[in-house]
Amino acid sequence: MTRHPFLLAAAVGIVVVASVSGCSGTLTLNAHDAGTDLVACTPAEPVTVESLDVDRRASCVPAGVPLVFPDGARVDLPLSNAGTGSTGGGDGRDTYTYVSVGIFGLYASHASANCTGFHEWGSPTARERVHEAFGERYGCD
Repeated sequence: MTRHPFLLAAAVGIVVVASVSGCSGTLTLNAHDAGTDLVACTPAEPVTVESLDVDRRASCVPAGVPLVFPDGARVDLPLSNAGTGSTGGGDGRDTYTYVSVGIFGLYASHASANCTGFHEWGSPTARERVHEAFGERYGCD
């Protein structure tokens, strides 16, 4: 019997499932795009959402650091794979979200109370993947 280990790697995928403000969807990344070989960024410093607007592949994953929004709001990223997360929302509060999009980097968004304002950050591919999975205004719709 011949074994084909590369078939297993091709079949493995990473799935991120998110539910924010009634929005749900599934973001699927194959093993390569998921960046399973990415390591934590060093030095471990806070990440500003504006720094996510790059058009290059991620070389590391921010982990265990705050994600800082222009209004000063902070969301603490987990120590391991960021996955997806959100804070706030409901009761007239702003919503802050993030989604790890593997080698395409981190996506972040800020929706003001009642979604009267919406801003997003991330590489063009990260934004595209999040839009396909969760909608154009993830965190607001």
